[in-house]
Amino acid sequence: MTLKYVESLSTFAFNFNLRRYNGTMQERLLAQIEALERDKHELGEVCREKDAAAQRSLREFEDALGAKDLEVAGLRQNLEDMAQQFSDMLKETLDKMNDRLGEGVQA
Repeated sequence: MTLKYVESLSTFAFNFNLRRYNGTMQERLLAQIEALERDKHELGEVCREKDAAAQRSLREFEDALGAKDLEVAGLRQNLEDMAQQFSDMLKETLDKMNDRLGEGVQA
């Protein structure tokens, strides 16, 4: 065996090992890419589900807030009505007392 032949075999073996290593690395990287793509898809689904749930919660909260606002407005109106009724009753009472005092002074 000549030196050139040995170098040629050595180069061939090196290139063969390099190609095999390159092929193995490509397979590993493709597997990682596929796994990451699956994770990305799954996380995208999770994000969409969470976003939809957050939107539902926000709508429910806004609906509840609107209902409470209506309730507060109704209670304020009742309070104003009761205050007006009390004012009317007080005025009526004071008018009656004034009339009776006027009758008592005239008598």
